[in-house]
Order: sequence, then structure tokens, then C-alpha cells
Amino acid sequence: MGRSFSAVALGFILVALPLIGIFTPEIAHANGETYTWTSNTTIQVTAGNTRGDAPSTFTNPNVLTRQGNGTTLPGGKEFFTGSFYYDSGSSLGCILTVQLVIQGNNSQGDVSATYSGASAGGGGVGECSQAIYNSFTAKTVAIQGTRSGTAGETDYQKSGDITVYSNTTYGAAPNSMNFTLKDATGKNVIRTDNAAKQDGGPMSTPQDPLNEHAAKYVVNYPNMDPASGTSDTTYYICGDYIIPAACQQITKKYGDHLTVVIGDQPVNAIIKTTVTFSYQGRTTDGDITFGPYTIKLTDKDGNDLNNAAQTDTFTVKGLGGSENTTVTNNTVSLIAFTRDVAPGDYQVCLVGTTECRPVHKNQGSQAEVTITLTDAEARDAVIAAENGNGLGDSSNTPTCESTPDNNAWFLCPIFNGVSNFTDWMYSNFLQPFLYTAPISTSANDSSFKVWSTFRVYG
Repeated sequence: MGRSFSAVALGFILVALPLIGIFTPEIAHANGETYTWTSNTTIQVTAGNTRGDAPSTFTNPNVLTRQGNGTTLPGGKEFFTGSFYYDSGSSLGCILTVQLVIQGNNSQGDVSATYSGASAGGGGVGECSQAIYNSFTAKTVAIQGTRSGTAGETDYQKSGDITVYSNTTYGAAPNSMNFTLKDATGKNVIRTDNAAKQDGGPMSTPQDPLNEHAAKYVVNYPNMDPASGTSDTTYYICGDYIIPAACQQITKKYGDHLTVVIGDQPVNAIIKTTVTFSYQGRTTDGDITFGPYTIKLTDKDGNDLNNAAQTDTFTVKGLGGSENTTVTNNTVSLIAFTRDVAPGDYQVCLVGTTECRPVHKNQGSQAEVTITLTDAEARDAVIAAENGNGLGDSSNTPTCESTPDNNAWFLCPIFNGVSNFTDWMYSNFLQPFLYTAPISTSANDSSFKVWSTFRVYG
């Protein structure tokens, strides 16, 4: 009994142990090490394969120290270096020189190590093997704790960049824009800046290959929260172009560089709608051109935003005079670009049909949506194109001649003749016999007298 219980318990432990790691949250690190802020300029590294018994000749083991003023790399990156006393697999550890780069985010950094092939250092401790160095190549690590002190913000972290994109072409936009930065009350002006117009990038799309660019305006605030301690700070940014008159609230997070983009580069302020359908055949020998169709943009509640767009056209080539030949399985695809669309939730609707689709527009990218017509709507579209009409036109009612049957050219006149004759017979012979005049209520009318007599007996 005891042996059986021990075996069961051992099996349970063997199964449970691997699951512990699944349910235990783990901080990202290179090879099991933990990185923790100990001051504004130093990061302590523990656990993993680091060792705490470094020789006395080893200066500041397992500590990464910020180099220079924290802006020694492009883009405001901070550069930290240090040496680990690392487990080499033998009784004596080895030296591992590590670099850590932080860019505006105190909670993580990119760690790397480059093997140099150096000889033994102080106390006979040599450089770690190249294999150990390779395990530290291009790793992103999490940094625990809180970076202390207002001086911990570098010049880059204290600053902010505001970029505003115009909704017009570069030529139509004003040459400069006035920015006003206000405090958290939205009343007190901190500073006012004037930003010159810059190239905002191309506006062209596949449908509209214009050789035009948009305009953008950029302002930099070098010292946004000098008196905020370690807390986040609220501001209002105002402008005399693009930004709403009520200004826009922004939050500067302590320790992070502020980047705000207002508006969208015109090439991104677009919803691309594709209308597609297929049909099973046609008998005309001429070309059929579908479109342009109208795409209506509404808000998520269905209110028209008066920002309609037209699709391109799609032509199916004719049959070259072989009018009795049927072309099958044609696929039609038309594209419309709705411009100047701000980020948000919308519906795009194909005018002339009941087809609408929800779409979400993110800032910085185009939105795309597809409307696929039903078989019935596709047939209407074919009839409309053959009759030269638009979608939803009442003249698109199907006719015998519009059917894709090879024999329609001689059968349709017969069918139409029979149909017309039947309608004439009904109107002139049958319909008069189906009419019954209403009974008169006059006391002198014979029909009324007979009805009254039966009513008495009833």
C-alpha cells in the first residue's frame, strides 16, 4: 500500500512541476536574470547565471551604469554598460560585458553583448565564452522597480513633439501654424510657438495618382514637466489650423517622451471600399460597363456624413459578334476611396441597394471594407449595366430579353406575344364578368325589394 501511494504521489509531482511555470508570471529577461532600478543611473542584475561571489578586484559586478548624459545615442536613447560575474560552468566565474539601451521607457530595454576574445582579467577571471555572449544578442528585457528622482528624466524624456497633419494639399495649406500650450485648467498659457509648414508625404492612391503632397506642422517642447515631480502632467494643445477651437487634451507621462499626432496623413485618412459580385452568364455581344457606383459614408448610427465617393468602372468585353454565345462566371470588382475620414466607427453603404457594412478607421492607416452583392442584387446590376442605368433604377425590371438563354432571341417574341394576347383576353372578356354591381338601397329597386324580403324571413 505504501509503495503504491508513493508511486502515485511521485507521478503527481512529475506532472505538476511543469505546470507551475505555466501559471507563474515571469518577467522577460535574457537568460533568467532580473533587472531592477537601484537609482536614477544604475540597474542591478541578479538571479539567472549571475554570481554574487565576484573577486574583490571586480569593480561593481552585476551593475549597469548610465553613460554620459543619457542622450549619447540618436533619438534620445540612454546607454548603460556593466560587467556580470557569470557562471562559466566551472568553479571560477567569467566576465560578461553587457550593454543595455533604453529609449523613453523605463520599464524595458534592449540588452546585447559583444565577444572580444580578451584575456583573463583581475583575479584570473577571464572573459566568458562566445557561446555565452551569443545568448545575449538582441534581447529585450523588463526592468523592475521605479527609477528615482526628477533628474532621472533625460532631456529627451522631458520633451514632447506635437505633429499636426493638414487635410488639404501642401499648396493649399498655410505656410505656418500657431501652437499654444496651456496648463491643466485649459486657461493659462504656458507658451506659444509658430511652426513652419513641412512636407507631410504623398497623397496619391492607386485610384488617384496625384503628384501632390500633404502638409504637416511640428513643434517641440523641450521641458514639459520641470515641476511635476514624478507624476504625469495634463496639458491642452491649441492651434489656429486643424486643431478644434476647444483645444485637445494631452497627458505627459513622467519618464516617457511625449509624441502626439493630430489628424492623419491624407494617404491614411481614407476608407477603401470594394464592391464585388459575380453572375452566371450574358448573351449580348457588346461591352458591358459597370459603375461608377456611389458609396455613402454614415456614422455608426446611420446618419449621413455627406462624404460620398464614386467607384471606378469595370468593363466586361463583348462577344465579338457571337451573340448566341454565353459568357459565364464573370467577376466584377469596383473600388472607391472615401477621403478625409477621421479615426472612428462608420458604415459604408452602396447606394441603390440595402447593403451597408460597419468599418473602423484607425489613426495612421487606411481602413478597408468589402461589399459582396447577393445573387439577386448581382442580376439587377447586370440588367442595369446592359440598360445603361444605375443601381436601384426602376427601369432595371428583368425582361425576357435580359435572360442569359441562348434561345431568347427567337423564344422571347413568342412568349411576349402570348403574354400580351392573354392580357388582352383577360381585360376584354373575363374581367367584365367578374364585376358585380353593388345592391341599391332605393326602396323602389327590385333587387332591394327581394333582399328585404329574404331579410324578413331570415
